[in-house]
Amino acid sequence: MSAIPLLAAPLVQRLRDNIGQRAAILRQKGCQPQLAIVDATGDAASATYAKMKLRQADKLGISASLYGIAPYSPDTRDSFLELLENLGHDPKVHGIFIERPMPEELELSDWLKLLPPHKDIEGIHPVNLGKLFLDSPTLPSVFVPTTALACLEMLKFYKVPLAGAHAVVVGRSITVGRPLAWMLLQANATVTICHSRTDGLAKHTREADILISATGCRNLISADHVKSSSVVIDVGTSYNEDGSVCGDVQYESVAAKAHMITPHIGGLGPVTTALLLHNAVRAAEMAFAGVSL
Repeated sequence: MSAIPLLAAPLVQRLRDNIGQRAAILRQKGCQPQLAIVDATGDAASATYAKMKLRQADKLGISASLYGIAPYSPDTRDSFLELLENLGHDPKVHGIFIERPMPEELELSDWLKLLPPHKDIEGIHPVNLGKLFLDSPTLPSVFVPTTALACLEMLKFYKVPLAGAHAVVVGRSITVGRPLAWMLLQANATVTICHSRTDGLAKHTREADILISATGCRNLISADHVKSSSVVIDVGTSYNEDGSVCGDVQYESVAAKAHMITPHIGGLGPVTTALLLHNAVRAAEMAFAGVSL
């Protein structure tokens, strides 16, 4: 048996069509959606991803600018924070995205307080996370963590039943694991949260109808971790020693056993990017309508 591939392309096209139409309506009203991408990583892969976002934004009628502070050093810390503060106060900028991984010298608390929640298109500001856990992620004033939302959108697009399903989330980050677990609960799934240090991990993951791994641990999930009817979503992106892309999941062996699976390339990543651009337009719509968080 070979697993059905969960390909991003058809879902991304539907999202892009919607984003482009809404951006065009805003421009007709005199509001140009504006996105700021800030890169202080000094990482070549992050710079490449940032440029990809710029190209995709341009195709959809979103004006996007890249602000690079790399290579990062302690001397440029104040410049980074000042830039973020200025972008936060600039009324022409509707959405802000921070490329990661961030330099170790920059603590999350240092810069997150300078990111206005109404411009936080990744959905990681405490206001957005708080609204997610207190209210419904469908409220118009909430930005949901985009990678977590991408998992849900992929499952829904491919009509994977969520209500009553046993979902196992491997990973506990604030950007994916924890918000995703909550969103699955809201969809009436029964959720188990594990992580890379869970004792006897395979014992838990083999019980999963839906297995989502988001640890960043290369090739963590093998065929021994899944059952034949499982749906597997690989959130992790890593690189093998030869430079080839891999993820949390050992794709070949798991694809030979699982029912459905996301590939390393053309899987979840493009959906996450499309949702970031969706949120950029949404932020512009909210600003134009005078909606605040």
